Amino acid sequence: MEPSLPRTEVEEADKSPVCNLKCCSVTLKIESNIEKPFSCSLCSKSFAEKKLLNRHIKRHKGERPFSCSECPASFARNYELQRHQSGHSKETPFSCCYCPATFSHKSKLYRHQTVHMKEKSVSCEHCSATFTSKDHLRSHVVKHTGERLYICSHCSAAFVRKNNLRDHIRTHTGAKPYTCKFCSVSFTQLCHLTRHVSTHTGEKPYSCSHCSASFAQKSHLKSHILLHSGKRPFKCSQCSASFTRNGNLKRHILVHKGGTSSS
Repeated sequence: MEPSLPRTEVEEADKSPVCNLKCCSVTLKIESNIEKPFSCSLCSKSFAEKKLLNRHIKRHKGERPFSCSECPASFARNYELQRHQSGHSKETPFSCCYCPATFSHKSKLYRHQTVHMKEKSVSCEHCSATFTSKDHLRSHVVKHTGERLYICSHCSAAFVRKNNLRDHIRTHTGAKPYTCKFCSVSFTQLCHLTRHVSTHTGEKPYSCSHCSASFAQKSHLKSHILLHSGKRPFKCSQCSASFTRNGNLKRHILVHKGGTSSS
């Protein structure tokens, strides 16, 4: 029988690594040097158990067997589905120790509490943005540099974000994990499924705050709001023309290339 910890050490083990308070108790996971004989043939990762390897490979294939009963979203892992479904619930049982904020899931609470516990000490050299960690800073900096760190193993395509690479790989594998619950059509990306589902439901959840217009897609709402603001962010590099939509700019550029521009 292992000797019990002194009371002070037990209390320390019960504290949250985020807020250091016992009210947010979590179980700390201690990594150990476990042999990992099961290696993935698609990347450099290895696992201690074959079932963990099989679950990992599903991510490469784009399989998402855990589907939400409330919306078209689906997930590779059950805990991801459970976390997502808590967002549909109006219950918010997890309370912040520092402010009145409440959350539907414990992980969201911990993420929120970093705002209270950490100072934004890491700054971007390109703009005034500050971050709590170097990882967050790196994710931000690529917006300025355009550096494409995520390279496709099937072709030479490279991407700024990991999720963009994942979506691209499905064009090689043919995986379409997002299936419409109203018909048999499947899609490679969740945003494509969401756009398709709106043709069945007729829902237009994105409403303009300036007028009564509403839209099925968030991108359409953003383009519409530009009409109210007068902003024309898509500028021609060859003349002074500017546009509210990128598609209009592309049609305009055909004029400079000697083509015809449709209205």
